[in-house]
Amino acid sequence: MDGDATGPRVREPSGHVAAEPGSGPRYLRLNRAGDRAYVMHELSGDVAVYARQAESGRLELLQRPSAGDGL
Repeated sequence: MDGDATGPRVREPSGHVAAEPGSGPRYLRLNRAGDRAYVMHELSGDVAVYARQAESGRLELLQRPSAGDGL
């Protein structure tokens, strides 16, 4: 996100990230620093954690623990 006197602006998506078939990605949240993205998968219960490049918005999967792993 970029910001100025009028408030924050959201970057337009520049690509995509594939999710596991049947996982149902539903919610995406960025951490306060904007360098991590967390995606909750509705059907599988997994939470995917991505490293996020600030300039490009590119995501790289870091881990994908399952809700069954005791989160």
